[in-house]
Amino acid sequence: MLDILKSLENDTQYDDDFTLIQDLIKRINEILNDDNITNEFIDKIDNDLNYLDQKYDDLFDLINLFDPICFELKKKNHIKYVEKLRDENRKKRKEREKNTNLFKNWYY
Repeated sequence: MLDILKSLENDTQYDDDFTLIQDLIKRINEILNDDNITNEFIDKIDNDLNYLDQKYDDLFDLINLFDPICFELKKKNHIKYVEKLRDENRKKRKEREKNTNLFKNWYY
């Protein structure tokens, strides 16, 4: 996908969207180098690729290449989020149990 985008930089047909293409290349490189990519960041790339896909008929491959990547990244983010929630709930539960045990000891 990066190779396709880089080849578009040199093609005069896409001069109107040159900065968008450069920005996409930069953001995709960020995905490769960073594990903490947000869903908003992924959606922005997806929207830009959809825009290029709709504007230029010959770029339909870009969105087809990005869809599985998008799915995996969002899945990864969801798993991180769920794990974080579970961890927070575990801490809350331990705190409640601790407070309950203190109350029981005080009451009896």
